[in-house]
Amino acid sequence: MFSEKRPTMNSEILIAAAISNGYDHDEARDIAHEYSSHMDGYDLAKDLDKNCSWDTSRETVDELDEVIGEAEGMLKALEYEWVARNNIQQPLKNGTRIKDGIIDGVYEHQAARYKVIRNGETAESCSRLIIKFEDAVLVDQPQLEGAIA
Repeated sequence: MFSEKRPTMNSEILIAAAISNGYDHDEARDIAHEYSSHMDGYDLAKDLDKNCSWDTSRETVDELDEVIGEAEGMLKALEYEWVARNNIQQPLKNGTRIKDGIIDGVYEHQAARYKVIRNGETAESCSRLIIKFEDAVLVDQPQLEGAIA
């Protein structure tokens, strides 16, 4: 869909965030190796205990939460740079039906993502799915005027 792929969380980002938070290079490599998406400091600390023989504490959990937060911030900045560098624009119009629902706009707090009204909900619903532009899958169904599925 785009000429250059969206940046993703990787070891380089995680190592930089860990070192910036006071971990040495070996510890930073352990953190990068054990981290997986949607982990928080507690989950990461458990894996570091189990797989890397770390002796973690509540303080370590808080520190790892800081590392993860910094890494996510770095990734967010890289995504905005990617959008600017590639002049990425909203490929599908608001109101377009996709597999997950109906596009209701562009999400303002992260780069290149739609706000989507879930299937079965109305426009008055308070919640929205957040879908990356490139993950939106069109549905071949005619749209009825004014209907929200």
